[in-house]
Amino acid sequence: MTEEVSADVENPFADDPDVQLATIGIDLQKLMGQKAGKYLQAKSEQQIDEGISRLLELDPEDDLKEFRKVKTDILVAQQALTWINDAILEGEAAHEKILEEENDPLNGYKNPH
Repeated sequence: MTEEVSADVENPFADDPDVQLATIGIDLQKLMGQKAGKYLQAKSEQQIDEGISRLLELDPEDDLKEFRKVKTDILVAQQALTWINDAILEGEAAHEKILEEENDPLNGYKNPH
């Protein structure tokens, strides 16, 4: 069970973009590991596979409207998976940055001499 922060308590890290990215990445990793996330991924992959098969059957000159629709459906499904994956990767990078900053007692200060 996850701990929820009360809406009355101000989160001191709420405005930190790295914390926000890390949180989004963690949330999406959790989602994609659950039934709902697996369902979304499977449906996207199914739409891509079925769309590619359909494109191979269509003649773009004879049925340009249908060709464009199927192609758009494929691109939407691909983009959805890309956005999720990108957010997870950005979240992981932000989390690593946060950990590095926590372990840097000088907060990145470099002696100019």
